[in-house]
Amino acid sequence: MADSIGPKDDERARHREAMNGSEDSGGSLTKLDAIPETKLMQQLSLVDQTETYLASRADTMRSIEHTIVELGEIFQQLATMVHEQDESIRRIDTNVEDAATSIEAGHSELVRYLRSVSSNRWLMVKVFGVLLIFFIIFVVFFV
Repeated sequence: MADSIGPKDDERARHREAMNGSEDSGGSLTKLDAIPETKLMQQLSLVDQTETYLASRADTMRSIEHTIVELGEIFQQLATMVHEQDESIRRIDTNVEDAATSIEAGHSELVRYLRSVSSNRWLMVKVFGVLLIFFIIFVVFFV
């Protein structure tokens, strides 16, 4: 360590000594050193999974937001179409009311005509009866 020039070199030298010391003791990490490393790997894996899950959730939220915006646009277009059709619907409603009134008036006229025809039939029966009586009288007395 006496050869080191600066603090970084000191750190490197200590690191080399630690590595040489671990190699001298069998060339493998001890069980105590492996446990923190395993925990670290598990924590890193958990962090990666959490980040993946959060990214997936963010993508899903963006997708839902996009869908909601599209639905809003569709409903806006629908509202515009309904507003444009309002005058046509009012005209149709007025025409239906006029047609219903005309149908009622036509029904009344047909009923009145039926009564008129029925009364005319009785009048024709009466006239025919009178003519028949005159014919019988004429045949009996003048022939």
